[in-house]
Amino acid sequence: MHGDDSTTKEQASTVREESRPEPGILVTFVAGAPHFRVWPVGKTPLIVGRGATSQFVLADERLSRQHFSVAYEQGVWSVAELGSRNATYVDGKRIDRTWSGRGARTVRAGQTVLFLEEDLQRLGHPHRLTDEKVIVGPSLETALARVAQGARDGQNVLVVGETGVGKELAARTFHEAVRRTGPFRALNCAAVTEHLLESELFGHARGAFSGAAQARIGLFEAAHGGTLFLDELGEMPLAMQAKLLRVVQERQVRRVGENDVRSVDVRLVAATNRDLPARIREGLFRDDLYFRIAESIVPIPALRARPEEVPYLVRRALRESTDLVVDASLIDACLVRAWPGNVRELLGAVRSAAGAARLEGLRVVSAGHLLAQAWVGEGQADEAESADETNAAPARADVPDTVRVVRTMSRQEREVKILEAVRANPGADVTSVAVAFGVNPATVYRILQRAKRGE
Repeated sequence: MHGDDSTTKEQASTVREESRPEPGILVTFVAGAPHFRVWPVGKTPLIVGRGATSQFVLADERLSRQHFSVAYEQGVWSVAELGSRNATYVDGKRIDRTWSGRGARTVRAGQTVLFLEEDLQRLGHPHRLTDEKVIVGPSLETALARVAQGARDGQNVLVVGETGVGKELAARTFHEAVRRTGPFRALNCAAVTEHLLESELFGHARGAFSGAAQARIGLFEAAHGGTLFLDELGEMPLAMQAKLLRVVQERQVRRVGENDVRSVDVRLVAATNRDLPARIREGLFRDDLYFRIAESIVPIPALRARPEEVPYLVRRALRESTDLVVDASLIDACLVRAWPGNVRELLGAVRSAAGAARLEGLRVVSAGHLLAQAWVGEGQADEAESADETNAAPARADVPDTVRVVRTMSRQEREVKILEAVRANPGADVTSVAVAFGVNPATVYRILQRAKRGE
């Protein structure tokens, strides 16, 4: 009996040891290309460089033979320069010989960017980082595996996550895992009015309402034998929620303007960036529908929790710009930024940065071309143009020189320069010009319109 107790204690100790976080570095970018390589780091400094005398060797000619060291102890990272002629940066800021602290994300030296990962076990799962169509790191792969399992188990799956994290990718993973012959159909519930939403989902008879010149099937019928993806489910009006619940329960639809019902065989996957339990408490979402839809709930991690994907996403954003080169500072800046709009925001920002580099006649896209904040929407851009300086990126070292110069100009001088840039670069879009000059895209549009009118 004593021997069994001893064995149990040893097993418990082994489990605790296996679950203990393993800090280390994730190499994300080396010499102009995305990279994926991990190495554990402890309290003994790990020497990084391009020479054989370094403990961790990287093929980057911009690195010194022994460039810097990195260590980790009790939640604190320590980075030290080792006499390199080139600088070392932590979270985009140059260090003076040594740096230590908590919560840092990146170390950059030469054309190499490392991510400081507090638990390498997160990166131990299979992933598809190099796939040309889909970029899926370990954290996202784990979430997608849960979606697929729910689909195979016959459950309705609710995917939750912030805007732009990849919820439609999760829905398509669900559809592929079901392995049915029917089609995949999708609807953004927030993009359709309540009246049209009923018609979109359930169809309508001819003459059911003004403009209904002919009968039309809804998405439930169109997805028969396949999958229906309801995005932004949390935005659905309460009245429509009751109708949706009936269809989910009875597997029958009634077109608007008809009395007959039609049977449908559809697998359902939904997504939301809302806290649905909170909306239930507020009386904005039906709990009975929630329990039907959310038989399996799968959170999709935000991009800031998936740093290994960032360099590959940057490459995707620039895949049509084969003449441009990515500087390590751009990857560094993208890894440090939180990206509240996630993948969608990052792709747009990098494309705008590429446009800004072109307008400056440069082939290298760097952090200086990545503006510090996203632009306001067109609907908010009707304010006086003098407010552009407030909406534009704040003055800082990595803002392009063009932006700093433009801020010293009068409005008339600025308009002349913007028009000159547009005429010199006829292929550039409004957003790219706005990025290069640090103004709102709506301002560029208004300047162009006034020029057309000869004002």
